[in-house]
Amino acid sequence: MRTEIADKEIKKGFATKGVFPYRWSFTLLFPLRNIFLSAGKLIERLDIKENYNVLEVGPGPGYFSIPVARKLKTGKLILADIQPEMLEYARKRFSKKRQEMHRTTYVTERLLISAIISLMSFIWLRYWGRLRPKKPTSGSLAGC
Repeated sequence: MRTEIADKEIKKGFATKGVFPYRWSFTLLFPLRNIFLSAGKLIERLDIKENYNVLEVGPGPGYFSIPVARKLKTGKLILADIQPEMLEYARKRFSKKRQEMHRTTYVTERLLISAIISLMSFIWLRYWGRLRPKKPTSGSLAGC
C-alpha cells in the first residue's frame, strides 16, 4: 500500500505542470546533458566574465552552478529556487567540490520575487540611459 502511494506521488510529480520533483533531482546531474549543452558552452554563450554578478533562477541541484561559480573570480553567484530542497542539494554539491561559497548566495521563495524584480529594475535602469530618442522626422507623430 505504501509503495503504491509513493508510486502515485512520483507519477503525479512528473505528469503535472509545476516544479521538477526534488526527490528526482539527481537525474538532472547526468553527464549526458553535455551532449545538448555543456556548462562551458553555456558560459561562452552568455559571455560570463570573471567580475559579473549572476542570478541563476531555478538552478535545481546546481548542474551549471559550480562551473559558473568557478568562472566568477571576483563576481557573485546568486542561486534562486522556490524549492529549498533543491538549494540544499546545490549547497551540498558546492561544499563537496570545495567551491568557494562566500561568493554564492541561496535565495528561496519570498526573496526570489524580490531578487528578480531588482534584477529587472537594474537592467531597465542600466540600459535606459543607453537608449537615445530618435529625432522626429517630418512624417512621424513624435513632434505632436
